[in-house]
Amino acid sequence: MKDASGNALSPYTIYLCTTFATTSTSPVVVLSSPQANATNVGTNVKVQLEFSADMNQSTQAGMTLSAGGTPVAVTYSWNSGPYCSCGSGTVVTFTPAAPLNAATVYTVVYTSARTDTSGNPLTPGSFNFTTGAGPDTANSGASPNFYSGQPNIGTNFTARMTYSKPVNPITINTSNLIVYNVDSGKYVLGTVAVAPDGLSATFTPTLPLLPQTGYYFYQGDCYCDMNGNYLYGSKTFSVTGTGSATTTPTVVSVLPVHAAG
Repeated sequence: MKDASGNALSPYTIYLCTTFATTSTSPVVVLSSPQANATNVGTNVKVQLEFSADMNQSTQAGMTLSAGGTPVAVTYSWNSGPYCSCGSGTVVTFTPAAPLNAATVYTVVYTSARTDTSGNPLTPGSFNFTTGAGPDTANSGASPNFYSGQPNIGTNFTARMTYSKPVNPITINTSNLIVYNVDSGKYVLGTVAVAPDGLSATFTPTLPLLPQTGYYFYQGDCYCDMNGNYLYGSKTFSVTGTGSATTTPTVVSVLPVHAAG
């Protein structure tokens, strides 16, 4: 194939995979960054949405960012995050043409005009977030809910990582929040869930941990905070006890001491 001037078209190839049946389920937004009702968001933030299905990328209809009803000029990109382990066309990034205004409520709206690659309309919705005093460029850190070398943790233990600043829930997943069995040399199968405030994430093993076994709990370094800044990771070792921990904790001491009478 040639253009009107006789120049040959450069080769172009695209691959796709079909399923065994037609798809009629409407896609939904499963995660967002910032999360709904987030506050003190940096004015340099890029908004991201993750969808439950591969989306039609040929049009940007059906997605807006606005403040007080006034649309914000943005450009769109798909699956551009360096730590996105999602399928192609499932994550869109809104990059504002200029920094957002400080101390301002912004609204993200997505409508049924947005469709997936099968033409199914998106389930519509919206959410708000509020910016802080200015841009956020500070890095953040992570720490686990147990100390390094802690013995006798229950085999029903759920590892939790806490963060010094809210994280982007789209970028915190099983590719960088990991439990590793030191004895077998294998990674533990599980799921990751980020808290609504973005300040913690839990790794829940699919099966109970093995008794009297050493485990590492990792949070990998990544550009994973809400404003795209670097998150310094964590690596902590622990050993399980003989079984699950089901005893309800009690208060054994109080400081300062309660005065009688």
